Amino acid sequence: MAEETEGQKSNLREIVYTGVGVSPGIAIGTAYVHNQGVISVQKYRIESDDVEKEQERVVLAAEKTARQLKILRAKAEKMPGDSGEELIYLLDAYSHMLRSSRLVRGAIKRIAIEKINAESAVQAEISSLVEAFEMMDDAYLSARLDDIKNVGSRIVRNLGAKTVEPFANLPDNTILFANELAPADTAMLDPEKVRGFATLAGSTLGHTALLARSLGLPAAVSVSNLLDVVDSGDKVIIDGTYGTVIISPTPATLKKYENYRQDFLDWRESLKGLRDLEAITQDDVKINLKGNIDLPSEIRVLSESGAEGVGLMRTEYMFMNRSSLPREEEQYKAIREVIRVMGNKPVTIRTLDVGGDKPSDLINSGSGSALGMRGIRCSLKWQDLFEEQLSAIYRASYYGNVKVLFPMISSVSEVIEAIEVKDRVVERLRSEGIKLPEKLPEIGIMIEVPSAAICADAMAKHVDFFSIGTNDLTQYTLALDRSDSRLSHLFNPMHPAVIKLIHMTAEAGKRHNKPVSICGEIAANNYYTELLVGLGVTELSMPAINVPTVKERIRSINYSHAVDFADYILSLDTLDDVLKAFEEKNRL
Repeated sequence: MAEETEGQKSNLREIVYTGVGVSPGIAIGTAYVHNQGVISVQKYRIESDDVEKEQERVVLAAEKTARQLKILRAKAEKMPGDSGEELIYLLDAYSHMLRSSRLVRGAIKRIAIEKINAESAVQAEISSLVEAFEMMDDAYLSARLDDIKNVGSRIVRNLGAKTVEPFANLPDNTILFANELAPADTAMLDPEKVRGFATLAGSTLGHTALLARSLGLPAAVSVSNLLDVVDSGDKVIIDGTYGTVIISPTPATLKKYENYRQDFLDWRESLKGLRDLEAITQDDVKINLKGNIDLPSEIRVLSESGAEGVGLMRTEYMFMNRSSLPREEEQYKAIREVIRVMGNKPVTIRTLDVGGDKPSDLINSGSGSALGMRGIRCSLKWQDLFEEQLSAIYRASYYGNVKVLFPMISSVSEVIEAIEVKDRVVERLRSEGIKLPEKLPEIGIMIEVPSAAICADAMAKHVDFFSIGTNDLTQYTLALDRSDSRLSHLFNPMHPAVIKLIHMTAEAGKRHNKPVSICGEIAANNYYTELLVGLGVTELSMPAINVPTVKERIRSINYSHAVDFADYILSLDTLDDVLKAFEEKNRL
């Protein structure tokens, strides 16, 4: 929905769009519209004598791309059902583009005329084709835009180009606008320059939204028709709490939101006094509060938040936005730096969790389905990568208090097999004389699928702790794709089935004396804190920015009252009844 009022630009009125707010705060700055799918590469001039060599590079890269497509087609032929046929159709379209390639011919011509390197010539030709196709009133040709971008990107990668990060040279106070942002792209945003973002697609519980909150970037997603009116350079405002996007604000609107932003920052500042206080209820029950991080660079912010350690370090972002896999030594150094900053505080490191809405070009996890190759399934399939990562973690564990967390566990047999791989790595490290801590890291598992919660008693016999990922648990319990904005109104972790699975896991942990943490999105929302404490959760892990507000909530509640509230919620049968109970509770 868009509203217009008299604005600052002579040819444009103030326009207000409303989407879904996914990360709170106010961002005021200058719009940068991201051209999705076109790779940024280094551009440089070449000498006339080098033209033929650069042209030959394009031809060879195109031939290599054709060979890769042929190999992929052979694999697709072995895939069962319609998915294989659809992939074959797509790969054939890609191959046809290469055989009669205006893209390749255009790049070769550009090299001769403009005297530029092969990578930038291919990139320029992609942009030219995209622009030309967008102007054609032909649905079929318009649908081929992504194909052009994908083929062009493959050629650029096969040129061996050193690609430039797409957001590496953004000016200060940038507000990013895009059709959508992949989690890996979001993780690379620099909060010192990028103040917030808005996208056409996306959902509250997608990993892009989670990263926005982790980085403290105000963000709105699912904003219809957003890119129809915004241009790079426009003055814009984003209210990440309510999902409001304002383009070309009037002076009065700008002043109002500047005041809102200052009020928000003042409130955040007022919470800093809680940093050195414990998260303890009024009847002296201690709840551990820890932080989630995606990149080692976030650890300093976390260490200043009052968190008692790292409850979840996601390692998959070390495997994204790069042209080669991170080797053991690189992973070891990154993990060791996190441990060093945290001192004696615990650091829980989750092993690689790619697949679903977190794809990696370096690991072929398949179609990207949430029901496909994800988490521990990938690790057990590619055990050489798993062993290399475990080796890095265990080497680094010598320097601090480390815990290891296995993701997307669905059966006891997966736990046993993963521990066997870990034991093999530890035995090898010891035989090589590598220093390891006297007490090896504790092993935990993510409870993210109903089967893991239902079998929590059996799982507890093999591990030291549970960590509940409520975002995926909700997704799999309710059969809803968390990244599908069309289903966002149905996606609610307060569904009675999800609450019962959380309680079931907490009870199993209590019976076996195993700590139970929640690292999913509801842990960061103080609206749910009392319920989670009452259900028996002993630890909450969240983005650093949320630690003070959750701590404030814990210090205001009574544990025995929280248990009573949880028992009442567990007795309810519908989501509407649960939400009504929360409304009544918060009116008291």
